[in-house]
Amino acid sequence: MWFLIGLATFVPAIRGMTLSRATNAHNPMIRIFIAYSSKDLVFKEEIRKRLRPLERAGKVSIWDNWDLEGGAEWDVEIREKLENADLILLLLSPDALDSDYFYEVEAPIALRRHEAGEAIAVGILLRPCMEMLKHTPLGDFTKYELLPKKGHPIVDQYWHHADEAYLTIFREVDILVEKIQDLRNGRMMFLQRQQEYADLTVQVTSLIQKKKWIEANTLLNASLTLWEEGFEPSREGLEKQREKCVNELKAKGEAARKKREKKERLQREEADHAAWEIAEETAKEAAYQKYIRDFSMGIHLEAALFALVEIEQTKEATAKEAVRPKNGQTMRDMPGGPEMVFVEGGNFQMGSDEDDSEKPIHRVSVPSFWMGKYPITFDEYDAFCSDNGKEKPKDQSWGRGRQPVINVYWEDAQEYCKWLSEKTGAQYHLPSEAEWEFAARGGTLSKGYKFAGGNNVDEVAWYWENSGEKKMSGEWNWDNIQKNNCKTHPVGEKRTNELGLHDMSGNVWEWCADAWHENYEGAPADGSAWMTGGEQERAVLRGGSWNLNDTLCRVAYRTRSNRTNRHFSGGFRVARAVGGE
Repeated sequence: MWFLIGLATFVPAIRGMTLSRATNAHNPMIRIFIAYSSKDLVFKEEIRKRLRPLERAGKVSIWDNWDLEGGAEWDVEIREKLENADLILLLLSPDALDSDYFYEVEAPIALRRHEAGEAIAVGILLRPCMEMLKHTPLGDFTKYELLPKKGHPIVDQYWHHADEAYLTIFREVDILVEKIQDLRNGRMMFLQRQQEYADLTVQVTSLIQKKKWIEANTLLNASLTLWEEGFEPSREGLEKQREKCVNELKAKGEAARKKREKKERLQREEADHAAWEIAEETAKEAAYQKYIRDFSMGIHLEAALFALVEIEQTKEATAKEAVRPKNGQTMRDMPGGPEMVFVEGGNFQMGSDEDDSEKPIHRVSVPSFWMGKYPITFDEYDAFCSDNGKEKPKDQSWGRGRQPVINVYWEDAQEYCKWLSEKTGAQYHLPSEAEWEFAARGGTLSKGYKFAGGNNVDEVAWYWENSGEKKMSGEWNWDNIQKNNCKTHPVGEKRTNELGLHDMSGNVWEWCADAWHENYEGAPADGSAWMTGGEQERAVLRGGSWNLNDTLCRVAYRTRSNRTNRHFSGGFRVARAVGGE
């Protein structure tokens, strides 16, 4: 069955090739052997002619018995070429099956090398012989696909012209040649890495025999970095050697310490301490390594070794810290999605004494998360509606675009978060009250402002006195608000808070995930949403809005609304788990 496998079956066979002969730096071309009956010479010549471009391009070298030189021992040379071929093309016909040499020598060698993963054997059906093949020791081939295509011989009427069949053969052979060459290149690189690894481990063995533990440990670390599956010696063996090195270093340091106590203790300790003070003062890797070189039996050897370990751990921690988001860092998971700001986790005192609903002030520990830089805009929410065939909310004729979305239910906001999570693979959610207030206060960068970003409400918030055509003052009056055309404003026009978040005071109320509770008695202390108990039909609103007093824009102020209510003064912003979890 080896020579009847379709192209879809060739790739696993190629991956399994041992390349014991194929990896040959002096012969980079793929070697093709064509086995055929002399009565099929015309077919062979046509196939070889089609493969000639690959030969001219230097990709392949092609051999068949027509290339035998005069006086050569033909059987020996044919067998040698077969044993060294990368790709064996078996031209199948009644005459080929009738040929003793093809049937008893060439075909079995091709089968053996194919099954051993040393070469690829491909059958090319020249003339009808499927029924004959079924009665041969080569197996039942009816369930396999033949070249050139679907088991149709070159002479079959399936082909409008024989050139179509030959072109199909050329294409599939070209693909196989590329696959085999890719495997060669990968194998050569693997062998080079394996040799580099083997050379290092030989040096390690020599150093261990000489009891040069520090140098051996350094090379062992380098060897473990290079190790790959299948390399010898095994990773477990190297780790045992490294453990031995560390143990020997500790034992050597202890022996040295005891020896110094007996011989020239004062003089040696004075020099030792002086050198250690220099190393500690410098506190650099090179300084500790120099101390170890100069005082391989020093009093502070163990401390030096541990200092090097700590330095290495610090490097690793620094590397991790380099990729960890920083307070105020921004990102966007998808085009058109909300821009998010990283909020580093921390502890804060949530609530205030200004209103009973804000009591008691309590300590909350909030894990790191991402918070929307702005309230969700009409642009962002309209994209969600369009994608889901959902009716778009009214904008009160104030405009859409970067205006904060309004007139959305609490459930609408939840659906948007679910959609955004599915689109990006990250976990978006309505912020908990604790997340919202922690972010509004500026997180770990908080300066203790009354409003999100400052103590001057006009600088950071849109509220009833500044959201209209002219500045108003005095007592709140709804008729005056309407006459002054007060309304929402595009996000991001007011000053940010300490984290770079806009509009967390004023502009629009923002839904939170929590159910409404009259105060903070029994509230979670871990920053999570308070979903149990309370008034389940109502959800928390935070931040104040364009049509209300500045008092309601305080970062600690909280109110509620039925989840089924839509407000022309209410929208939402989203939060996102760190790392998408």
